[in-house]
Amino acid sequence: METETTYKYQDLSDSAKETARQWYLEGMDYEWYDGVYEMVIEDGKEKGFYINEIFFSGFYSQGDGASWIGQVDVGAWLKANAPDSIGVSALVALVNKDYIEKHVGVSRSSSNYCHENTMDIDEVQFDGRFYDGNELDEVELETETIDGQGIFDGMSLANVRDIVNTDDTNPYRLSNIAKLDEDIEESCKDYARNIYHKLREEYEYLCSEEMMLDHFNCNDYQFTEEGKLA
Repeated sequence: METETTYKYQDLSDSAKETARQWYLEGMDYEWYDGVYEMVIEDGKEKGFYINEIFFSGFYSQGDGASWIGQVDVGAWLKANAPDSIGVSALVALVNKDYIEKHVGVSRSSSNYCHENTMDIDEVQFDGRFYDGNELDEVELETETIDGQGIFDGMSLANVRDIVNTDDTNPYRLSNIAKLDEDIEESCKDYARNIYHKLREEYEYLCSEEMMLDHFNCNDYQFTEEGKLA
């Protein structure tokens, strides 16, 4: 019985190499992205992002991209993204004591696409007494104190509020709180773009000639003259 001659990938014709390459790429239907997911979920915590699930499509079509759902820890986000200032520290103290919402939700509005612009980020909610400006609210803010917050320990809410609002280096004064919502939203979307970039890098590395050859050689694969696995 005649034995069929087999070849290493390097010894195949160009057309046979393409057949072998397509076979290799078809094997990319496993969860190759798990390592990237683990990394970006862990790294996200340092930025105040607590990611429950990641979505992506890719990589070479219009509308491709990545998004995620979960929560933003407002205090952690401020520490990671805002200037190191007395006003920001006062804002964080208010967050820690629940006068400002500790977490905002991150959801998605579309199931047809996965890019960052499908993400919806909730607005940060504040104690209404900081806004209403009536006399009763002001009396409460003057008499209610904050505790367990370092240099602000024992201060009235009115004093802490004033520190937030009078610090020129604090971009998130209570009178301009829409900027905080805008910056949190943009940073969430920017992190989604970063996730997509890392996923694409990983995919292109796994699909590279170098990685494919390493895979073939490590497994000592032999191919037929047509490029099919022997």
